Amino acid sequence: TSESSDSGSESSSSSSDSNNKLDLALKAVIDSWKESKSLKGCLLKQFKINVLSIQHDSSEQ
Repeated sequence: TSESSDSGSESSSSSSDSNNKLDLALKAVIDSWKESKSLKGCLLKQFKINVLSIQHDSSEQ
């Protein structure tokens, strides 16, 4: 029984290690997604400003 418990603890430790790697990968993905989302937000704001300025220019003419 002691042997089986040893192997069980080994497998659980290795699985937790892979879980940690998965968490890190997930955090990295989420961080990059947040960055890209904020970047998209900035681009959208810039795009809206450009569109508004273009509409303003065309209305003045």
